Amino acid sequence: MGSVQTTLRVGAIRTRRIEANTLRIIRVPQGNALLLAQLRELRRRVRKLQQAVRELRLEVQHDRRHLEHQIHELQEAVIGLQTQISELQAATASLQTQINELQTAVASLQTQINALQTTVAVQQTQINELQATTVSLQDQITSGQPNNATLQELFTDKLGQVATVTVSSATLTGTVAAAGTNVVELTESNGDILIIPYSSITAVL
Repeated sequence: MGSVQTTLRVGAIRTRRIEANTLRIIRVPQGNALLLAQLRELRRRVRKLQQAVRELRLEVQHDRRHLEHQIHELQEAVIGLQTQISELQAATASLQTQINELQTAVASLQTQINALQTTVAVQQTQINELQATTVSLQDQITSGQPNNATLQELFTDKLGQVATVTVSSATLTGTVAAAGTNVVELTESNGDILIIPYSSITAVL
């Protein structure tokens, strides 16, 4: 009977010791409560930072895709500009060739113009000489020729017009160039100049 009671007391002591040990294991000193609160706050911040990192990664991926799209568009634009530059360079080369050809043509035309100016100068000299000869002939023909105011008035009205004049030996046709007091000047279609005294005219048509 006495041994049974001793055993029970020993078991009760052991049980109390286990409970006491367990209580000591889960008991948190009051000084560490602040550390636990700080730890929980740090964990919350870490989770928040992790969430921010994930969001940043998503934004970076989105921005990267957007940038890649823009880079692709810029590359296509660069290719288009390079094509346009090549076309402009080809057009510029063609225009330069045309300019060179035009410059050569202008130089050739200038040479022809210089030659024509020389010819015109020679012809002007010949015209001046012919005019001097005509004046001399007029002076020779009109010397001693009687004036005829009627014929002068008639031919004055016909200046610049074609007139047909009959003389004793022939019929002459030309444009009336001048009407003097005693002679009329006609220019034939071939360029010949006729100086006809009024005294030789028998009819005017």
